[in-house]
Formats: sequence, C-alpha cells, structure tokens
Amino acid sequence: NDAAELPHELNKSETNLYCVNMSFSVFTRKVKEKVGLAERSEENAAIVDDAKKVNVVNTNLKKMIKSLEKSTGAVNGTAESGTALSDVLVDFHVAFKDDADRYLMSGSLERVGEFQRKLEDIRKKLAEKLSGEVTDPLKTLLDTDIRDAFTQKSTYDSVRVDVANANDKLVAARKSKKDAAIQQAEQQLDAKKRQLEQVDRETLFKLRDSVDVAEFQTLERVCTYIEEHRLFFQKASQFLNEMMNDVFDYRRYVEEKRAQFKEKAKQRPASAVVAQRQSYFEKRLSVAINPTKFYGVHLGEIAQREGRSVPKVFETLCQVIEANFLDEEGIFRLAGSKTLVNQYKAQIDQGNFDVSALKDPHATGDLLKIWLREMPEPLLTHNLYQRIMDVRTKETSERADYLRSVLQFLPGPNRAVLGRLMGLLHKATQHTKQNKMSPVTFSTCIAPNILMAPDITSDIFEQTAQQNAVVSFMIQNYQEIFASDEESNDQSEEATADGQGNDHEGDHSSSSSSAPPVSSPPRVLPPVAPRPVSPRAVSPRGDVPPPPSRSPPPAPQDE
Repeated sequence: NDAAELPHELNKSETNLYCVNMSFSVFTRKVKEKVGLAERSEENAAIVDDAKKVNVVNTNLKKMIKSLEKSTGAVNGTAESGTALSDVLVDFHVAFKDDADRYLMSGSLERVGEFQRKLEDIRKKLAEKLSGEVTDPLKTLLDTDIRDAFTQKSTYDSVRVDVANANDKLVAARKSKKDAAIQQAEQQLDAKKRQLEQVDRETLFKLRDSVDVAEFQTLERVCTYIEEHRLFFQKASQFLNEMMNDVFDYRRYVEEKRAQFKEKAKQRPASAVVAQRQSYFEKRLSVAINPTKFYGVHLGEIAQREGRSVPKVFETLCQVIEANFLDEEGIFRLAGSKTLVNQYKAQIDQGNFDVSALKDPHATGDLLKIWLREMPEPLLTHNLYQRIMDVRTKETSERADYLRSVLQFLPGPNRAVLGRLMGLLHKATQHTKQNKMSPVTFSTCIAPNILMAPDITSDIFEQTAQQNAVVSFMIQNYQEIFASDEESNDQSEEATADGQGNDHEGDHSSSSSSAPPVSSPPRVLPPVAPRPVSPRAVSPRGDVPPPPSRSPPPAPQDE
C-alpha cells in the first residue's frame, strides 16, 4: 500500500479498496499510539481544521439533499391530487352540460377544472426543476469534489503514517548499531518525508478548494430554489387573477339563485315537512360570508360594502402611524411580532379590533403592508403596469404630469388608497432624521406590495429595482401627482358629511376618505408602446378600459 506505487488512474471500486486499506493502516497506527506501542505522529493542524470543514459540508449536504427529495415528493403528491380533482370537476361538468337550467354551474365547473389543471401543470414543472436543477447538482457535488477531498485526506493520512513507521524503523536500526540497516532506514525516511511534503500541499489545496466549490455551488442552488418558487407563485397568481372575474359572476349567480329559491319556498304550502325542508336547504345554501373581512378581499368589494373609497381600517392604520409612529426608526422596514400581527389580523377580519391596542409601531406597519400584499389584484393594477413603468422613458420634467394622467385610469378606490398611502409616506420622509428612512428605503418596503408585473421576466432583480424607482418618484413628487385627487377628496368629504350626518360616529376611523366615487368614467389613455398584456388581468370592478388596439388612441387634449 505504498503511496508512491499507487497507479495514476484507478476505477471507482479500486479507489474504494485503496481508501479502505489506507484507513486500516491509519487505524492500526492510532491504536498503537493509544496503547503506547508507538510514538504519536505529527499532523498538519491546517489540514485537520480544513478536513473538519469538509466533513461539516458533507454532513449538511446529505441532510439538505434528503429534505429536498422529501419536499419534491410532496410537491409531486400535491400535483397528483390536484390533477385528480381537476378530472372530477370536468366529469361533473360533463354530467350537466346538456341541462339548460344548469348551464352556468356546468360551465363554472369546467372553468375551475381547467384552472386546477393549469395550476398542477406548473406545480409538476416546479418539482422537475427542483429535482433537475437543485437536488441533482448537489448530489454531483457530493460524488465529485467532496469525495475527492476525502480521498486526498486518506492519501495524506497514509503517507503520514508511513513517515511515522519509517521513523520507528530508524530508531530500531540505531539500537541494533548496524550501519547498513541505519543507512537504509535513513534513506527510506528521507524519501517518505519528501513524499509527505508534496502530499501535504496537495491535500491542503484540495480540502480548501472543495469547501470553496461547495460554498458557491450550494448558494447557487439555493438561489435557483428561490427563483423557481417565485416563478411558480407568480404564474399561479396570474391564473388566480384571471379567475377572479369569473368568480364575481359566479357570486352574483349564486345570490340570484338563492333569492329565487327563497321566493319559491314562500309560495309552497306551509306544511311541516315543507317547512323542515325549507329550513334545511336555506342552511345548506347560506354562504359563510364574513361581512367584516378585510384581508384578501378585493378593494372594490370593500369599497362597495362600506360606501367609501378608502377602507375604514386602512384609514385608521394610516392615522395611527401619522399620530404616533412617524419618528419610529425603521418604520415599515422592521418587522413586528408575528404572533401579535396574526392576532390583530384575526380581530380586524372579525370586526372587533380595538384601535387603542396598536402600541407596536412595526406591527402596525406590517398590518398595512400585509393588506396591500394580500390584495387579489395589486393596487396598481396589472392592466396599467406597463404604462406606469413607461414613466422612465419620459423627460424628467414630464414624468409627474405623465404619471398623474395614467393614474386617473385606476379604479376609484385604488386611486384613493394610493393617494392616501403616498401622502403618508411623503409625510414620513419629512421625519428622515428620526426614522432613518428615505423615499428610496420606503419604496423598497412598499413597491413589492403594490406594483407587480403581470408577466414573468428573466431579470427579476432589474425589474424590482425599476419598480422601486417608480414608487420612490411617486413619494418624492406627491404634491405634483396627487394634488388634484386630494382636492376632490376634500370636496367629497364635505358632501359625504352633509349626506350621512353622524352615521359614522363611533367608528374607529374618520369618514374623510368616503369619496371619490367607487367607479370611474372611461377616459382616453395616453399612448404607449404596444406590449402584450393578459386580457383577463383587469380589475373586477370593470373601471379600467381594455388594452389599446394596434393603432394607439389619440393623445389627451390640453386642459
């Protein structure tokens, strides 16, 4: 097992056998040192330290691969279950497709079945990507660089033990006082020491190189893991937004059918059996709708429910931040207690939230950001996304006017909430010394929650930077962009106060944002470069005109 006689090329099985033999020789030496039959051999401290690092990398990579395989299996399992559900929905649709009285139910089942199948298709692609571009490369890393590092360490240990054994032979030869034996032992020891010097350097380089390679390859795989999940959720979100228009139609249909059912029930004979059946079916048909639910609900629904453009809870959160937390360092940037935030969210959705409980500035900021993030459609809608982003192509002096004209095409509630939000952030930037937040840092925290691209791009980081820049511009130029909306809000506030009197006394927010009206009249959009936009990515309120045709609409006339 002399390392000097080792062939340059070995197949995998021969390498394994050689490593086992080397490990056995090292083990034998360690046993002799332990029981005092041999002197303790010296070992390079740097190699010992680097070998420990390689071992840590090896252990954690194996755990990581095992967890990834389990996670990927779960994704595949979910995809299979979802595909089965899609098949059931389509079969259900087929059963009623010829029934004229159930045509909408049949169509809705088919539509939801298609949605479910598309969702599971991209879920399967996610599983394939995780396996092929994350797990498999990590396995290759283990089988190549990490394995080679262990092999090199075994070679080093074997040569090191050979040096110790050669030294023992020299000691024995000197005791025998035979010159020929001493000379031969000295030559063997010198040869082993020269070999150890060479192997020492090679081992040190190999161990350190393997740790370096493991570092950047693992980080690269982790980035791929995050990017693939982002693409999955972005595509899934796009499918959901496309479905929401149909969901509103289905909701209206359900209400109509429920009203028809109740009317028919009233006309039936009032027998005990009929009364019992009526009670049963009314309970079965009643939809558990929470009239105070705030999070995850379309802004148009909330506006219609409350009769105001800026929701009461949102206005309350803004007022609390303005009154108490504008000087708080890291407001909107630092996260609040997750437990506290979840507790407040549940109370708000149940309609029994106590405003006086808002003592944590960062939890308050989180409540506002989470509401914006959980909107079924972004505040700055998908339909206007490209026109808003085109502000970067305008001359600096024209950008505020351009944005003001484009934002007029937002649905009324979206425009009102955006103006209120930008006003709050603009006011917060006047406290930069205290809160350590600038328009740029505010936009970094807020932009991902209100401005989202409808299409997936390859350069996500550049896209995010551009979105942040646009929101930062809105904050810095709040007066120029939102001044007219602020005046209309003031006028609507007076009208609302005259019409409603004290109807909202006792509410936990003011009625200052009960206007502008929920819906907006059609306007002519400023021309932009044609860009494909999903025709279904339109606000469910129907306030935004469809994307322009191939010939762009005329430019707006001067006021």
